[in-house]
Amino acid sequence: MDSWADILAPRQKLMIKEKASVIEAVTAMMGQEIEMANKYEIKDKETGEQLFFAVETGSCCKRQCQTVCPDCAPFSLDVMLTHEGRNEKVFKMEKPWSVACCCFNRPKVTIYDVLADAEIGSVTQPWMLCNMKFEVLSVGLMSVEQLE
Repeated sequence: MDSWADILAPRQKLMIKEKASVIEAVTAMMGQEIEMANKYEIKDKETGEQLFFAVETGSCCKRQCQTVCPDCAPFSLDVMLTHEGRNEKVFKMEKPWSVACCCFNRPKVTIYDVLADAEIGSVTQPWMLCNMKFEVLSVGLMSVEQLE
């Protein structure tokens, strides 16, 4: 079977789509949103084929903190390889508690390869006033991609 790297290699672009939560939507309409575990489909943008599925794994209390102080609150996300009917956990993304204020001390999300038990990169938001750019870094801190 192909590894996650073999599956990603020929892809030019990926599309990440959050799956809506009915409970979140209803509680938001009532004025007090309750954060549920977010779920994401990760697809090949060209073909629409689902490659991965990601699920937020933090506790309920940690998720509620994201509504109050989203930059400071921790989160963790498990990413499963779903290509060709597989359901195999391949990545883990983690962001620890941090103190962030406006554009200072922006949080860092670390990405781990679960199968190799190794850090493979990170996603950061460089200090930029009123700018929503993200930088994907490899383990050697080499910039891989900038996202807007």
